[in-house]
Amino acid sequence: MLYKEIPFTGYCIALATGIICGSYMHSVLYCYAAVIILSVILVINISLHRQSRTSLIYGLILHCCIFFMGCSLSILQKNKLDYIVPGPHEFVLRTDDYPAPAARSLMLHTSIISVGGNNNKNNKLLLYTDCRYLPPSLKPGSIIRLVSIPVEITDFNSSDNFDYRSFMNRRGFRYCIFCYDSISVIDEKPGLKHHGLMLRRYMFNRLKNTLTDEKSLAVVSAITLGYRELLDDEIKEEFRKSGIIHIMAVSGLHVGIISIIIVSLLKITRIRSGLVRLLISLMMIWTYAFVTGLSPSVTRASVMFSFLNTGYLINRPVKPLNSVMASAFVILVVNPTMIFEPSFLLSYSAVIVIVSNYRDLLAKITFRGRLLSSVWKILSISLLAQAGTIPFVAFFFGEIPMLSVLSNLFAIPLATIILFAGFILILLAGLPMIPGLLNSILVYCVNTLSDAAAIIASWDRVVITADGLSAARTAILFFLLLVLIRFFLDREKNNPHILLTITILYFIIP
Repeated sequence: MLYKEIPFTGYCIALATGIICGSYMHSVLYCYAAVIILSVILVINISLHRQSRTSLIYGLILHCCIFFMGCSLSILQKNKLDYIVPGPHEFVLRTDDYPAPAARSLMLHTSIISVGGNNNKNNKLLLYTDCRYLPPSLKPGSIIRLVSIPVEITDFNSSDNFDYRSFMNRRGFRYCIFCYDSISVIDEKPGLKHHGLMLRRYMFNRLKNTLTDEKSLAVVSAITLGYRELLDDEIKEEFRKSGIIHIMAVSGLHVGIISIIIVSLLKITRIRSGLVRLLISLMMIWTYAFVTGLSPSVTRASVMFSFLNTGYLINRPVKPLNSVMASAFVILVVNPTMIFEPSFLLSYSAVIVIVSNYRDLLAKITFRGRLLSSVWKILSISLLAQAGTIPFVAFFFGEIPMLSVLSNLFAIPLATIILFAGFILILLAGLPMIPGLLNSILVYCVNTLSDAAAIIASWDRVVITADGLSAARTAILFFLLLVLIRFFLDREKNNPHILLTITILYFIIP
């Protein structure tokens, strides 16, 4: 595949490298100076050489500019959180979600409107209180006033490798507050995201009133609406060990299923206008994102599939990989800290490997018969997704579920049935007979999924421990697996020296 066909791959690599390097820098002035100097050189080069767009110099300067732009974005994001002077202050906050039960208290994610009468809109705040002062049903977007002393967030457990403080800082949380008096609700000003969360709560209540089985309600609400509060630890552990815990978090898989169904339905309609089909596709994808509360994972996946569908439905000769990388570029420009998020890296690594190799893999190995062909399509997607995510799963979690390919073979079809049956049940909850039929289908699918996951999780050596993998080696291992797959699928067009070079780098770099 020629680089000029997927230019956003290079742009993304330059931007991501700049963001990572910027996380170790403190001043943005050097980045601005470098961008200005490079821009001047680029303008001079363009004015002297009209064919500069195909020249090596133009490409190097452009990628260097993107690199320093990434450095600047990372430094600005790192310095974005405001400092609050120690001591008691009057806070005016907006709630970002419904209160979540915590140990002997309620926890609320809030955005700061003002501190002591002064605007402070860059920070978010963790608020701990209890139901004596705020009701558990407090709506998102509520405005509350309180007086308390902010406490800077620190690591709960310094003995592990998880940096909780940095994790929360990247999400905009620098302080937390424990307040059990002098707190009051003064107004309600919900935004678009808050309305989405309220709609999700309304749909969950309709599902709860119709679906009587508690276990089925927990799984269906998690898969369809991303509402995971009802999942118990036993179900989570079984799904984790079997390698299908990802179906419980509304993300790329769910948006991808929605997107595939939408595109398939639009193909059989008589709508010929590519623009109209595109608008319908985007509207339905973002409606689903709105219904599930516009969480970061859903929003990211919606952006990614919006780019993919745009190129496909308007019949433009766009490479899917370039569309995926373009969506990643946009997301990193808007929020540079996403490069450090496990969900971002896992979803994009899986999709990159899938869109790069799926068609070639199907052409390489074929089966006769519709059933075997369908099974092979699901299995090939699962294989490619696992190959793409193995390095990052090992890096972030220190273990690799080895049977996730087998478990996804039944988990993805069942999750698809649960997803659509759950939404149909929510929409038709007031009709006679239909909710009872859907209830039986959902209970059967959930029990089958849970029983199969429990069987796989009970086998020995299901999970392999993989500790001590550095960030640099993780990135190199990902590229090594990607090149290995391409080398297997098309040996004639791939240079074995690239494979050898990456392998040597893996053993040289610590």
